[in-house]
Amino acid sequence: MNSKSIVFFIYSFILYVLIQVLFLKYVDFYGYAFCFAYIGYLLAYPLDFPRFPYLLIAFFLGITVDIFYDSAGIHAASCVFLAYMRNRVVKGFAPTGGYETGSNPNLLDMGINWYITYTVLLAFLHHLVLFFISASNLNLIGITLIKTVFSVLFTTFILFLGQRISVTYQQYQRRRRR
Repeated sequence: MNSKSIVFFIYSFILYVLIQVLFLKYVDFYGYAFCFAYIGYLLAYPLDFPRFPYLLIAFFLGITVDIFYDSAGIHAASCVFLAYMRNRVVKGFAPTGGYETGSNPNLLDMGINWYITYTVLLAFLHHLVLFFISASNLNLIGITLIKTVFSVLFTTFILFLGQRISVTYQQYQRRRRR
């Protein structure tokens, strides 16, 4: 990782946290669908990024969001679980030859089907842990699963929309340079 990409990831960290705590914290649909788009920061890391630093970054992201949400480590635990499970999920639907070195999990490089599958699976794992820790009661399993499914759909839609806008902008920049 060079200094340019480190600056980019620091800038992205701040941007994702600010968007989450200033805007998306207050967006929900009838208490059933919440958007946790800050996980897009974790989903955007290169696939061959070392695991231990990735887990530390996930913890730091989660604890930062916990500070603003006034929650007791729920987001940190969910982010660390997402970071832990990411390699397993990615290996589960890897192409035959594997991934190229330095490949990024985005819509432009991996395609729409891969990106949606990747995002839905990891968002589901994150949200499931988040809502079950928050509920802390197995009697609420039905409502917890409903919240998880609707929140995964909402979060995936927002992340996909952000990726789509980014792809459109990158294509515009390439045409403009010609």
